[in-house]
Parts: sequence; C-alpha cells; structure tokens
Amino acid sequence: MRLHLEATTKSKQLTEVHGAWLPPWLAAHSAHYMEVISGHWNEHGKPAINSFLQKASEKSAQAKKWAEPHVETAKMKWVPVKEKLVVLKKNTEPYVQKVSSKSVEVYEASRDAVKPHVAKVKEFADPYFQEAKKFSKPYIDQVAEVTKPHVEKVRTTLKPYTKRAVRVYGSFLESATTYHRQASALLAIPVYIIYRLLMEAFCSKKPKRPPHGDLGAESAMVEGYIWVMGNPEKCCIPP
Repeated sequence: MRLHLEATTKSKQLTEVHGAWLPPWLAAHSAHYMEVISGHWNEHGKPAINSFLQKASEKSAQAKKWAEPHVETAKMKWVPVKEKLVVLKKNTEPYVQKVSSKSVEVYEASRDAVKPHVAKVKEFADPYFQEAKKFSKPYIDQVAEVTKPHVEKVRTTLKPYTKRAVRVYGSFLESATTYHRQASALLAIPVYIIYRLLMEAFCSKKPKRPPHGDLGAESAMVEGYIWVMGNPEKCCIPP
C-alpha cells in the first residue's frame, strides 16, 4: 500500500513536471519502474556496497597496524646507515682525489718516458722502410705496366654495358632516398677509383693521356654522374 502511494505521488510529480510533453501513462510507468529499481537497490545493492566498504576499511586498518612497526624499524635502521654513508663518503673523498691525481701523473710520466723510445724506433725503422719501398717500387711499377693494357681492354669492352648499367642504376636510384642515392653513386665506380689510386700511389710516371681525350671525357662523365646522384632534384636522369 505504501509503495502504491509513493508511486502515485511520483507519477503526479512527473505529470506536473513533464505534462507539457510526457503522456500520463508513460509518466506512471516511469514512476513505477523507478520505485522498483530504488527498492531493489535499497534491499540488495546498498547493503552489499556498505559491507564491501566496511570490509575494505577493516583490512586497510589491519594492514596499516601491521606495517606500522616495520616502517618504524626501517626508519630507525635507515637513519644510522645514511649517516654512515655520509661519513664514509666524506672520509674517502680525499683518497679518491689523491688516487685520481696520481693516475694522471702516472699516465703523463709513462707517456713522456715512452715517447723518446717510440721516436727512436721510428727513426731506426724508417731507413729500412724506405729501402723496402725503393726495392719493391720497380716490381710494383712492372705489375702496373703489365696489367694496364688488360685493364684498359676490360674497361673498353665493358664501356657500353657500363653506360647501360649507369642508366638503369640511375632509374633505380630515383625511387630511393637522397642518402642512399649518394652512397650508391660512389659504389657504382669502385674498380675505376681503386685503379687510379694505385696508379697515382705507386707509379712514378704519369700514364700518357690517350688520344681524343677519352680519359678527360670519362672523368667528366664520372663527376657529372656523381653530381646528378647528389642533386636529383636539379636534373633528371635519362631512362
């Protein structure tokens, strides 16, 4: 009977509030369902929540009570340990500085002591090195002279394929990043660069320039190719 009266009262209240747009039958059903939900909450939900909160509070109090002596013991033990660490650091700091300065002195003394011996060894070995270089230079020149025609022949034979490979390689490098293009451009001519470095390092006579300026044209082609690879946005590589 009481629930019915409360439902009727709430229905009237809802009708008064929402009378402009809410039908009376819908307001009555809403009030009834709200009353049922409220009763279910007061009967089952609220006691369960209160019981859970009470148990959690009890467990928290027990944990705090159990941990309190341990926390106090840890504080009492940590304070002396911290003080001992401060004292130890203060006492050892002069020794650490002394060891550091001594290490620097030992290093400098060792370096100064070894430096004259290193200079003597270098001075002693330099004539033998020069003699070995002088002795081996004719053989190196001879090997360079013997291999030069073969290298020129291989270079001439591979020149058409090299041009085609350069074009294909350039087309492939267009889809890569600028960094990869620059690195790959240097890797495209390793044999030629190594050969020129060896010739300049070990040959006393400069190689004669072949007729029609082939080496100059090839060098210009190589430099132009490297420039193209390093500046792809400024020019287009032919397919």
